[in-house]
Amino acid sequence: MAYDARTGPQAPQPRREHRNDSKVNLLQLGNSSMSLGQSLDRRVFKSNEDAQRAVDRVLRRSGRPAA
Repeated sequence: MAYDARTGPQAPQPRREHRNDSKVNLLQLGNSSMSLGQSLDRRVFKSNEDAQRAVDRVLRRSGRPAA
């Protein structure tokens, strides 16, 4: 059991699974106008154009016009 001098004994924390930090959660398309419920599954894009193309593709696939 870990001990913190400020707060006393600490309950053991569950181990966090190792996250791949080289990937970035790039776009959470969470605007109220278009909540697609997809975050482009943690892809990494080389350029802004690649990202924009992927967004357009997702929008097309979901049957919405690009904003």
